[in-house]
Amino acid sequence: MLLEIAKMPEDTATMNIWHWSKIKNLKSARVVINNAEDLKRVERTAWKMIKTCLQADGIGLAAPQVGIFEQIVIIREIEVKEEDGKSKLVPLPAFKVFINPNWTFVGEQKILSNEACLSVPGVSFQVERYKKIISKWEDHIEDTENKGFIKKIAQERPFQDDFSVIFQHETDHLRGVSIP
Repeated sequence: MLLEIAKMPEDTATMNIWHWSKIKNLKSARVVINNAEDLKRVERTAWKMIKTCLQADGIGLAAPQVGIFEQIVIIREIEVKEEDGKSKLVPLPAFKVFINPNWTFVGEQKILSNEACLSVPGVSFQVERYKKIISKWEDHIEDTENKGFIKKIAQERPFQDDFSVIFQHETDHLRGVSIP
């Protein structure tokens, strides 16, 4: 699911970001979407997470960071631009919503990443992450032929470099890991 910031409902509320000490070692349950109402609930949650992430000047957020123990991750779409010989992340005006995400690494190559976390304000840390991963998640759409029913669509996509690091960081939170 891709949600464009410009289409955010006006009445979207923000949520409190939990400190890492409250969410460490807490694992999240799989999201179950059986009908259109479940899908709307997940979408409302995603919008609240997006507004919270924007307010905190973040690039991604996992549901446990706001006290929701379901496997939902939102990550802002980014573009990498070269500026003065260095890579710079440029945020785009949309967020990708990942439902029940997981990943596997591709090859053994790792990169050292300087990471910050909205649940650990004011601190950055060095983390070794896989350079390339294959990510998997679920998308859901309303079944136009059967009103009220949902179609689940399995998604799979390779990520590398910056987006791979962000995806690994946010999915760590779903497994109860705040600081690897």
